[in-house]
Amino acid sequence: MMMIEGHDSLTRPPRQLRIEDYNPDASAYLQSTKKPQEVQPPPSMASPSMASPYIHYPYIPQPYHIPQTSHSSPYSRQRFDIPSSDPIEELEDPTLFPRVGTWLKELDNGVRGSNGHHFAQYAAALDDNKFTRIFQLEDLMDDKLIALCPGMPAGTATLIIGYAKKDVGVIRKKEAQRLREVKMQPKCYI
Repeated sequence: MMMIEGHDSLTRPPRQLRIEDYNPDASAYLQSTKKPQEVQPPPSMASPSMASPYIHYPYIPQPYHIPQTSHSSPYSRQRFDIPSSDPIEELEDPTLFPRVGTWLKELDNGVRGSNGHHFAQYAAALDDNKFTRIFQLEDLMDDKLIALCPGMPAGTATLIIGYAKKDVGVIRKKEAQRLREVKMQPKCYI
């Protein structure tokens, strides 16, 4: 502001400061009590994006702007390729679960087969459709299982899916317990 009013230095203070020199909102251009040759209005900005709160100082450019893509927020992990801090999930070992054919024979030979459903007869149809382990059966719907095994009664399909869910849950629970025990074991380094 002093440069505009005729003061020639930014480092050397003027001889006298006036109350008119103080402009807190910087929106109104103040007139000096000193008689200037000609008072110039502040220079107009080329565009609103170049507006600066420091109206009497040269234009200060805004920080570099990185364009955002439509699918990511500025804080998304994909943008910065930061690895997750979530614990690594243990991959489920499919060999923990029995094969479908063996399991169906066990159903027939156990208490669950006492009603004469003859579960083992559907082993070939399931194996042909690559249902090899019982964990693959737990998420099936009755109608899908009936479509895979022609001639299967709806009640038998419901029982097979129910038994598969129960047995898979027991196996997963036992495996989770085993993994917890392994983690609790003291590590011995030789």
